[in-house]
Amino acid sequence: MVGSLLHPLHIFTVGLGGGFLIPLLYRFGKIWVAIAFILSLVAMTLISGFCLHSLLYGAPPIDILTGGSTPPYSINLRMGLPEGIFVFSVNLVALFGACYFVREKYGTMLLCLLLVMGIQGMVMTRDLFNLFVFLEIVSIATYGLLSLQDTSAALSATFKYLMATVLASTFFLIGTMLLYAVTGLLNIDDLIANRESITGPIGFAALMFLLACLLLELKSFPANGWGLDVYETARGSVAALISGAKRPGQISCVAFARYFAR
Repeated sequence: MVGSLLHPLHIFTVGLGGGFLIPLLYRFGKIWVAIAFILSLVAMTLISGFCLHSLLYGAPPIDILTGGSTPPYSINLRMGLPEGIFVFSVNLVALFGACYFVREKYGTMLLCLLLVMGIQGMVMTRDLFNLFVFLEIVSIATYGLLSLQDTSAALSATFKYLMATVLASTFFLIGTMLLYAVTGLLNIDDLIANRESITGPIGFAALMFLLACLLLELKSFPANGWGLDVYETARGSVAALISGAKRPGQISCVAFARYFAR
């Protein structure tokens, strides 16, 4: 019973459910919004902590398949030891920072909750297109959080962030389409197992588009000027959440790319 309630799929159930409840509870008072926000983060932290504890004591990785099918006809999520460490870390960072977000408007708490859920999806997904979907969820939530500072410098930095991430998302989507054209696969594990088939001009172009996306997302030099503006003008709580919580999702993307460099 406890195992079924603390199944990693319920991380997304809690995240989406909390996101739908927050605007409804706002009608009854801000205190109810804060309670729903805190409880959602606590629930996601407990689920990820329980999964990590089980994995540390030898439990096998948990594969989640949607639609009653198997890849490539279903979306595949996985909770293994690396994913458990990153997901629990993301939830812990968000929970520690919740005391700063409960002072804000209900929209801020909603965006924070969606951001945390999206990052965990980036870490757990084994489907390349689904990774793009979670990347967009994270980006949209980040746009809203960065625009909280109503100053010209903050809005300028937010616009730079928006343009950079839109460009990165476009590169990622094009690279994904080209990889599918070459291999007929979207599952990350299948792509890694069949990486020898990623050849020719189309395969090379696909990997270059994905590499360009990673360079923009990681804000490495020389594509880091806009990132510095974001951290300089954003609120301290928002900057800490973006820099601390988004990193595991970016690391998972880098780990995926390293398989093709072997």
